[in-house]
Amino acid sequence: MKKMETSKIFLFLITLVTIATIVFTFWQIIETGDVSMLSYLIPSIFAELGAATGVYYWKAKSENKIKMTLSAVKELSEIDDLTEE
Repeated sequence: MKKMETSKIFLFLITLVTIATIVFTFWQIIETGDVSMLSYLIPSIFAELGAATGVYYWKAKSENKIKMTLSAVKELSEIDDLTEE
């Protein structure tokens, strides 16, 4: 079994925390009838989710650039029969 990347685990956990926070907030609003918690809790949890998502995609983009460069070098060396020297 392939080990899951740490960044994917963090993104998954933050997504779960966001969903749990929204459900808890809605439940509290229904119970208390007070919507003041929406003004602080919801934007803060979505800011955290946005930051985590941005970092994850930035990391994936950087890794893909490296993979694409190495792939291009490998293809060029196979086509032109070039050596590593």
